[in-house]
Amino acid sequence: AGERALETLAHHVALPGKEKHRETDFEYLAIMLIDIDNFKAINDTHGHAAGDAALCKIVEHIKSKLKLRADEDVFARWGGEEFLLVFRGASAARILQTKFGVGKEDKASARIETIITTTVQMLDGTEKEVSFPVTVSGGIIDYEPGIDVMRSVAKADRGLLYAKNTGKNRIVGADEVPPDWKPPKREIEKPED
Repeated sequence: AGERALETLAHHVALPGKEKHRETDFEYLAIMLIDIDNFKAINDTHGHAAGDAALCKIVEHIKSKLKLRADEDVFARWGGEEFLLVFRGASAARILQTKFGVGKEDKASARIETIITTTVQMLDGTEKEVSFPVTVSGGIIDYEPGIDVMRSVAKADRGLLYAKNTGKNRIVGADEVPPDWKPPKREIEKPED
């Protein structure tokens, strides 16, 4: 999934018209990586079928909330419950303002949250409707022409990690991450013998 997202991103980056520098005439690209908070708990509590159904509903909600333009914007699964979004024609600040209603003074309040209701197949064969809250964390950055695309994605990922490790449920501009901040080391789960 990530490879296809990169191909799409590379296509958008390779489009002509990137030399202009004012927001009114520059083909801006804002790159955002998002991750569904606590998604493992959904799978663990309700099962993977419910998790898959919830994931589809969450994607629909995100696309609707952000009013993605099919012919302009990119929304692609990056891996697991992470997604790559590319917004053409607007800076990261403009995306935060227009899609989230967030100005410079309150960037930390950029949120994607909802209640998802889905039907779950129980072990006894019956079906049960369940509802659970869903929040999303993310990082966003402006793509800079001439900079390696993966470097920009890595900066957006750093914003995502910062959001996840400092409270979740928010979108963080990559420029908001303190330069000396280091993400906690992830412990690899060892399989039981």
